[in-house]
Amino acid sequence: EVRRHFVYSLKQRHKARPYPAARRRGNPCLRRLEPTFTNNRRRSMKPLLVGSVLAIAATGCWAQTTQVGQAGRLLASNCFQCHGTNGKGPGFERLAGESANEIYKELKEFQAKQSSNNIMAKHAKGYTDAQMRALAAYLATQR
Repeated sequence: EVRRHFVYSLKQRHKARPYPAARRRGNPCLRRLEPTFTNNRRRSMKPLLVGSVLAIAATGCWAQTTQVGQAGRLLASNCFQCHGTNGKGPGFERLAGESANEIYKELKEFQAKQSSNNIMAKHAKGYTDAQMRALAAYLATQR
């Protein structure tokens, strides 16, 4: 008798039901309480689940942005010699504040030029497409 009761209680815990099914069917009070138990559990888990998903997504986006930013920053150190610190110098064209698409298009135009008399054409030919995108993205963040 004791062993049978112990096995039965283990099964009930495994099912995570507060009361045996036979008692729930017979007692209308218990039937009404059971849905609130599960709904309350769901309600309490929703913010936790949503917060976890957002935290994971934000971490991934932040890490990707940081990697692109670091690569662009390293590549932009060559630009700062002529265009000034952070692309705001008085020497050549100001790079800070331009859109990433505009900077990328200009680099592609320099790369496509046949004459290599221009120093920018020489610089642009040394970059891959991904490096130019990273460089443009970094320079666009400089204000």
